[in-house]
Amino acid sequence: MKRLMKIMRFTSIILIGVIGFSYRGICDFNPFEQRKITILRFENQGEADYDYVKESVVNSIYNYAISIPYVSLTDEEIIFLQNLSDLDEYKDLFEEAGRTIRYRMEPFVTKKEPVTGDFPISIHGHYLVESEDQVTLSISAYNLLTKKTYTEYETSTDLFTLMNKPQTWLVPFFKNFLRYKTHTVAISANPSDSLIFADDRLIGIGESSEALLSPGYHRITVRREGYRTFSDLIHISRDDYTKHVVLKEEIQQTVFYTTTPSAVRVYSGEKFAGETPLSVSITTQDRTLTFVKEGYVSKTVYTKEAMEGKGKHQVELITEEDKEKILNQAELHRKSSETLYYTGIGMLGLSIILGIEQTANLQKADLYRGIDSVKHSQALDTTNTLSYLTAASSVVTAGIFVFSFIEMLKYFNLYNYNESSTGGNILQKEVRF
Repeated sequence: MKRLMKIMRFTSIILIGVIGFSYRGICDFNPFEQRKITILRFENQGEADYDYVKESVVNSIYNYAISIPYVSLTDEEIIFLQNLSDLDEYKDLFEEAGRTIRYRMEPFVTKKEPVTGDFPISIHGHYLVESEDQVTLSISAYNLLTKKTYTEYETSTDLFTLMNKPQTWLVPFFKNFLRYKTHTVAISANPSDSLIFADDRLIGIGESSEALLSPGYHRITVRREGYRTFSDLIHISRDDYTKHVVLKEEIQQTVFYTTTPSAVRVYSGEKFAGETPLSVSITTQDRTLTFVKEGYVSKTVYTKEAMEGKGKHQVELITEEDKEKILNQAELHRKSSETLYYTGIGMLGLSIILGIEQTANLQKADLYRGIDSVKHSQALDTTNTLSYLTAASSVVTAGIFVFSFIEMLKYFNLYNYNESSTGGNILQKEVRF
């Protein structure tokens, strides 16, 4: 095995020497992040009337190839890239790739003749149309780097299926081509022109018939302008996973915003929407609006609350000076609540002690009952006194805790954090009509 690895490394070094410094000029992609796949022409071995089939076959393979998530590399390809990374003209590209050579890379798919130095995986083949019901299709994948044909596929079908249901011959070919375990997934969407993504890679428009995904969890996203984006995590463990997504239309509503002070700049994300007073068209996709004015504390509000209201909202901004005053007032309430809380703890302890003493004297009264009437009477008097004190202490304790809670509510009311706003420390105050 070691000897084989040495031979492979030696071969790679020779290849690098041959292509030399010309490789960088040829490449329009990063060889440390992407694996090039070139779809070549398909030869018609039958009548010239069926030459038009070439373009259809090439386009079907191209469209399917750009939807595959990644291509796995061979040991020879990895060794080649390791040696390539040592060359000065490739160091920047290697840095861009995180100085890592992955076993799996994104496909870089083209439809052109290969150029020496590209070292793509080329997909080519031929077909023979004997009749509309009898078509023979042969596809091969050739690795220009290793000089090996590693996937050969042949099938017999009819012309209609070849042209209109390409997944019937694409899926078995690509299952062998990818060299890792995959499962077929069919995703459809309504409206029919929705964009369908698997792990942020576009796999279809309206529907994705027999897409290939590796086992495990994948993020499926469906988008269409004017509709709510759908996103869900699915688990693939077998072939023929199907899912139909019906997008919900966006709810659009115009909300009229006024502010104190006026002429406040309003932003939706990073996009400037205008100055108040302002009518803003809001959809369920929109999350927040930010109100900004020099000399005032910027404020972010949730659009969902505006859509649930009556279509009018007033937003009040405060100056930095006012903010400081409010924060100081809030801090006073916090300290007051803290003082009352610890006082309440002390009073609670006193109530417990008085309760213990009351119980002890009650037991003493029972002990002297019928034995010493004087001591029995004294113990009962002490018990009654402690009972009143315990009740009074408990009432006072409860009152202290109530006031402590009220002070804390005042603190939170003034010091109302909004986590979505910048820094999370901006005071929020919104008045509804």
